[in-house]
Amino acid sequence: KLIITGSAIGNSIDKKLISLGRKRKIFTISIIEHWTNYYSRFVYKNKIFLPDLIFVNDLIAYKDAIKAGIPKQKLLVMGNVHFENLSKFNLKKKLSPWAQKIKNQNKKIIFFLSEEILKHQKYLIKEYKTDEFQTIKNIITAMSENDILVIKCHPEEKVKKFKRFANKNIIIKNKVTFSDIVNLPDFIIGIKSIILLELSIFRKDIISYRPL
Repeated sequence: KLIITGSAIGNSIDKKLISLGRKRKIFTISIIEHWTNYYSRFVYKNKIFLPDLIFVNDLIAYKDAIKAGIPKQKLLVMGNVHFENLSKFNLKKKLSPWAQKIKNQNKKIIFFLSEEILKHQKYLIKEYKTDEFQTIKNIITAMSENDILVIKCHPEEKVKKFKRFANKNIIIKNKVTFSDIVNLPDFIIGIKSIILLELSIFRKDIISYRPL
């Protein structure tokens, strides 16, 4: 009777479910929990997969989505329960064993929160003039030999994607607790990942790296 989807960019199960809803005349709702790329989230191979209704976070997202080309009648401001709950989250300060081992080295620790930019570049708006590989190269260039870089893979990514960068000062992780991300690094760098916004609830030094 009802289909609810996310709004992943590119060839995703979301678009397949929206297409299924159209064929079977099932009401479909998609949720955009970001503040970017509103229209392109529903485009694949030059086809548009708009659901019956789209939930957005707030009035900023609502207005920007209309500017991006999404029909006003398909949009509804619904807030974001995840962020509301996260603001009340009791964050643990104790580090995981692997994180504590790195902390004990007394070196400057940099976290890079990766995401699939290069793969989805054709769907992204013009403000993204970098990708995950170039960003890592730029971070490495700025590092000293006393720094440690932890590359945290996006759930869509595998460790082998960044294997060429691995050495004694560069660690690649596919699973890291939220508490470790908040408490371990001296610097946190990402591009546009929503986790940057989540982390900003607990730290005020988050870097969203988007060079012109």
